[in-house]
Amino acid sequence: MQIECHHPSATNYFCTVPLPPHRKMIATTYPIQRAADTTDLKTSLIIDFGNGDVKALVREPGQDSWEAIKFPSLVAKLTEPQPGCFQVNNQLYLVGEDARLATCIRTGASDRGKIDNALPLLIHALRTLTGSATSLAVDVVFTSPSVKQYGAAITAAISGHHEVITPADELALIGQQQQLLTVGKVVPQLEGHRAIELVKADIQTRAMLVDVGNRTIITTFIEKSGRILSRKAFDSCGVRGIASRVVTAESLAGMDGLKLTPSEEDVIGFLLSKKGRKAKDSIEPQVMACV
Repeated sequence: MQIECHHPSATNYFCTVPLPPHRKMIATTYPIQRAADTTDLKTSLIIDFGNGDVKALVREPGQDSWEAIKFPSLVAKLTEPQPGCFQVNNQLYLVGEDARLATCIRTGASDRGKIDNALPLLIHALRTLTGSATSLAVDVVFTSPSVKQYGAAITAAISGHHEVITPADELALIGQQQQLLTVGKVVPQLEGHRAIELVKADIQTRAMLVDVGNRTIITTFIEKSGRILSRKAFDSCGVRGIASRVVTAESLAGMDGLKLTPSEEDVIGFLLSKKGRKAKDSIEPQVMACV
């Protein structure tokens, strides 16, 4: 069996597994931009709270076009102001690439990660694309791997009024700024729910959607109409789960181009490199254990 995996930090990602002759596989990718094209809501923000990366589309009032952003799903809580940070609910945060330099929390590191990180991730997306000088009122569509499990909690965390403070810089050349963010309508959306629209014509009666994420593999059985028959999440077996197994099993020990004691990030980066493509046979047991 051969498996081709595309890294989840890319805009599109999927895995393909050759099936027996009597089985048919439909391969598709679903970029977040499709959500903007297919949604019937006049939303101001569409955001995917990914375990590895956050992808968002923002449309400012009066505009027809969407601005896109993607950044690592990392959040650091600070005790003292640092360049690039902001404060909300009396807590200082660094988000995205800047958070790598501090003690940060990856959204997918725990079950509560999506809930605890939702508001700072949303604020960072808005501030990056629209600035921090003016107040904003937005409607939000967000995706979550399980609306039943996370939807209500994330909605509660991001809804309402939030005072966002940008601390003064160290030299006080720029004073403290205050911004009022008002999140109005919030719509939780099941991950991959709209993807069925892309493959309806190829489905005879029902199909199985497989979403290989950073932390979780989610399988969904659906009818041609789009009705969900069953859905199950398998934790610790996504891309990072595979990388963790590879590290533990030392499957790539001694490989040219890889550190002697690699991290999960090192393994993922190596496997995506030209040298890493030759190592597929070495990691097959770990991949098969996950999928």
